[in-house]
Amino acid sequence: MARLEPVLEELEAEGKLRRGRLDVWFARKRRPQMETSIREAGEAYAIIKDGGGLLGESSSTRVLYDLHPGAIYLHKGVQYRVVTLDMRDRVAVCRPAGEIAYYTRPMTEEESEILSEDDSMPLGKTVVKFGTLRITERVLGYRKKHIFTEAPMGEFPLDLPPSIFTTKGVWMKVGDSILEEVRGRGFSIGGALHGAEHAMIAALPLYALCDRMDLGGVSYTLNPELQSPAIFVYDGHEGGVGLTRRGFECLRDWLASALELMEDCACEVACPSCTQDPRCGNNNEPLDKRGASMIIRDWLGR
Repeated sequence: MARLEPVLEELEAEGKLRRGRLDVWFARKRRPQMETSIREAGEAYAIIKDGGGLLGESSSTRVLYDLHPGAIYLHKGVQYRVVTLDMRDRVAVCRPAGEIAYYTRPMTEEESEILSEDDSMPLGKTVVKFGTLRITERVLGYRKKHIFTEAPMGEFPLDLPPSIFTTKGVWMKVGDSILEEVRGRGFSIGGALHGAEHAMIAALPLYALCDRMDLGGVSYTLNPELQSPAIFVYDGHEGGVGLTRRGFECLRDWLASALELMEDCACEVACPSCTQDPRCGNNNEPLDKRGASMIIRDWLGR
């Protein structure tokens, strides 16, 4: 209790708590929980129908992906087109889109910055790190795709501010020797790194209570901080929610499942069952599960 006393007194000074008898503390507001989002630590965005009416809410880490101007937003079976996104007031305004035969996907790029290293673990010829990351995500534009045929229907640039948040994640360097083997087999190095990242994201929900959409990742042929090819996988929520921490704790099993996911799939290079990710802002290009399997096998010593 002595350690909590300064915090309680600070909250009392801010008018959020009041002290009762027998050192019992009470919230000053009747329902303080209503001021806290159950989605994440970040601020929620309201999704408003043009002319009035609340359609829903979006988390701050998803809003640029799902509610950028021009995006098609599906609500209760009705398609809406996002007209405006007000980042200051945290409001997205939508209009009914009518009967349209396309959906939208954002074109994105991500950057990672290592803020602190909290833990590390040797794995084969590399060392896996866990710690705090600053993630910068940019939506550069969006693609239209036909709903039934997946045929491309155009790309449309956007000028939007980046989304910057701090979270937890894992990262590891990828050695030159295994990448030379990948290149020697005629496989794409960029596709191998990208494929390994996607497979790790796809496999983590087997060990952590999450969906792959709760995770993010970025792969580098040369990471400027590490001066090496590298792969990062991070919690897609402000502050982190323990997902990649869980992955770090069961690292070998996690990677073995990612490898199994690719090697048990009948496709030749990549498909939605193994390495293609519905959230990928690079249109799932390049991807090569053959090289990705070689990288993970090298880590596992197989």
